[in-house]
Amino acid sequence: MKLTVLGSADAVNSGGRGNSCYLVESSGAKKLMVDFGPTALLSLRRQGIAPESIGGFAFTHLHGDHTGGFPLLCIEAMFAGWRERALKA
Repeated sequence: MKLTVLGSADAVNSGGRGNSCYLVESSGAKKLMVDFGPTALLSLRRQGIAPESIGGFAFTHLHGDHTGGFPLLCIEAMFAGWRERALKA
């Protein structure tokens, strides 16, 4: 199993570390995002991880700094048209 920390700051992105966002990868399983804060999409791109490669999401709780990037991901997918399979939440 591999854990990539894409964001670990607080609600106001202290220190520029990005809002809560973690990528969990395991052989034989789809990539799982744990939380997806407002800075998550940018963090994915900085790491060279294609957003369309994400297979599912798990949110620890519904505060904006943990979920705020999800609507941005949906909007991007809607206009870029890159999503070919359903997401699991």
